[in-house]
Amino acid sequence: MEKKKPEYKGKSKEYPANTLNQAIEFLMKLKDYPHDKPIAYSIAANEIGVSATTKSFTYLLSSARQYGLITTSSGKTLKILENARRLIRPTESEYIINELKKECFNTPKLYIELIQQYNEQSLPPLETLINVLINFHGILVKAAKSAAQTFIDTAFEVGVAQNGVLVFNMTSEPSANGDNDVEDKQESSGPADIDTIGAESEGYDAPLSIPFGEKKKAMLYMPIGVDKEDAEYALEMIKLMFKKVYGMNNWKYYRYTIYINTLMFIKEVRTMPKVNTKQTSRKVASKASSVLRDGRTSAKAKSVAGSALAQTRPKSGKK
Repeated sequence: MEKKKPEYKGKSKEYPANTLNQAIEFLMKLKDYPHDKPIAYSIAANEIGVSATTKSFTYLLSSARQYGLITTSSGKTLKILENARRLIRPTESEYIINELKKECFNTPKLYIELIQQYNEQSLPPLETLINVLINFHGILVKAAKSAAQTFIDTAFEVGVAQNGVLVFNMTSEPSANGDNDVEDKQESSGPADIDTIGAESEGYDAPLSIPFGEKKKAMLYMPIGVDKEDAEYALEMIKLMFKKVYGMNNWKYYRYTIYINTLMFIKEVRTMPKVNTKQTSRKVASKASSVLRDGRTSAKAKSVAGSALAQTRPKSGKK
């Protein structure tokens, strides 16, 4: 008899299991309790007719906390926060309440990533979003469908899903004459436009904003006084990073490589020897080795530095 494979029970990245409106409805049951005092889980669960140990209750707690509506403590208590008070006992205009809901929607860490990824683009089909969550956001297979559906449902609830497109922008309230006080910014004509940022980035030499269109752009800051060796190291690390993230055969890698090479040309590092993308120079290897030895360096930086070190060109033999 064939043995049944054990089910993988890893921990999924945190995600809201309930929509924002469901979290607000839960807290509406607690609106008569003092908001400046902690509320026991058992009391809160009793208000919605469940036990404090049920999954449905723990999911509601987690969702409300991720939306920035409550805090929870190890003593099994919750405390209602200011944003929740404004939503369960509203005194402000409908416009302000809607903007507040958008703010809550942009609070869970997972949703911040997804909004950045899909803003002003078509919302992906459910099955596609499920695969995106599994492949790129650390959501387990068994939780991905619920996480994906909740994100889509909440986007429609707060009004940022318009005609199938995610349109997320926090705007100021219109003035009485109907004009918006925020000055419209001229959109980029395309990814080939490269402009400098200006005085707001003092301490950096010609920092660049590289627009991709659709109100997206990459930012790159190079400190003043960077020498050729450091610029070469930065270029090598950026290329390795994009190889890891997008893969050699992905068009984005080649697109970004063009931008980085253009940047280095603008920085007038024209005497830099051509970088061999398959081998790392000895100088770059030395920098990568320093990164690996530095205890303050992040795991991601060490991973990239390790890749650079592994591709170090061998020493030439003695003649």
